[in-house]
Amino acid sequence: MKVRWLAALVSTIVMGVLFAVASPSYASTLGDLTVTPANGNDSSVVVITTSGPCPREATNVIATINGSGFESGQNLIGNSPLRIYPRTTKGGYIIPLQYTFGDVAKLQRVYKGLTGSYKVVATCRGVIKPTDLGQFTGTVSFSNKVGAGGYRNYVAKNPATAPVPTQGTLNGQTKGSGSSASQPVQTPQGLSPSTSGDGTGSAGSKSDSGIGRELLFVGLAIILMLAAALYVRRSQSAKRS
Repeated sequence: MKVRWLAALVSTIVMGVLFAVASPSYASTLGDLTVTPANGNDSSVVVITTSGPCPREATNVIATINGSGFESGQNLIGNSPLRIYPRTTKGGYIIPLQYTFGDVAKLQRVYKGLTGSYKVVATCRGVIKPTDLGQFTGTVSFSNKVGAGGYRNYVAKNPATAPVPTQGTLNGQTKGSGSSASQPVQTPQGLSPSTSGDGTGSAGSKSDSGIGRELLFVGLAIILMLAAALYVRRSQSAKRS
């Protein structure tokens, strides 16, 4: 009876661990993102602005894009300190993207032309990613047709009220479109074309440390299952003898 109870307990623990590893964690939505320029193309110099501040415990932010070609998510900026970004009057962060949407797609090495709707996300977090502390989201939709100059145009679905910046911004020009965008003086930690994705400022879509933790949990779960099975087998053999 005790053997069966122990086996059931171990199985429950193992299943709980596997479920926790397999289940994705979703950060709560804190607000919207404004993409500047709202009408641009895959060569535009882009700035994203959050509608408000991150939670008090957050020290860093990471921005990603999801959509065709970026199904698993692709970094727009790496895990960067919040303190380097200028603020809006409502406490939001003004975050310039070091690379254009087209450049980011090329870094992924699967670039066939951006098309359709993409979700842009700024996630609040700590220096080392223990927890995602909330996110700001926005949407950009790219045309299926290549426009003049070989660019693909996009339209951002921005909030009705545009964020108002405080001091520390300057006007920047949009490549290939002739329009302007507001850009912070500070240069943020961005992507590196020569490195693979590690969630800390490179072009990757997933954190290697996160994958390593998942593999560790799965390994521990398998070891627990094998140990439980061996214990049950030995106990049954001892009873027969």
